[in-house]
Amino acid sequence: MNISQGQQFQNNDPFASLRGLSVSAKQSSSKAKQAPPSQMTLRARKLRRSADLVRAITGIDAQSSQVEMVRWLQWISENYEVSDCGLLLGLFSHCYLGDPYIDHRLDLSLSVIEHYTAADSVPDGFEVARPLARNENYAYIEVYTDGSVIPVYFDGRPGVGILLPN
Repeated sequence: MNISQGQQFQNNDPFASLRGLSVSAKQSSSKAKQAPPSQMTLRARKLRRSADLVRAITGIDAQSSQVEMVRWLQWISENYEVSDCGLLLGLFSHCYLGDPYIDHRLDLSLSVIEHYTAADSVPDGFEVARPLARNENYAYIEVYTDGSVIPVYFDGRPGVGILLPN
């Protein structure tokens, strides 16, 4: 993975200036009225994710240094920023920290990791991703603000996506 040593992590949503938005994950819940994804967005979502991106996302739990974690998160954010896949609500995946945690979420800005136990409820928009995260064939699940949920295999192939009505 190519992560430069000099990168600075931006507060809140690093994509806000690019999108002209100032949002929090709660404001961008799947309940917000969104236009359906464009044909270009749908095509981009069908492309294989890079091996480096999949390794970075699945390796989050292994990061012990907060500085390295921030660098990885920014690198992941930058990759999604240029992907043309649409606006992410966040990423959801199986958690490898062990008991009591079963899954975790990266928020809209891909800067906050929240770990969940089986008894915890997850934020709006992530409910449909939770059972997918338990499928050991998926590396992680992309959750978009338009209601789309795309599971991603460990080899980077996207699985069959789900588009929930708004």
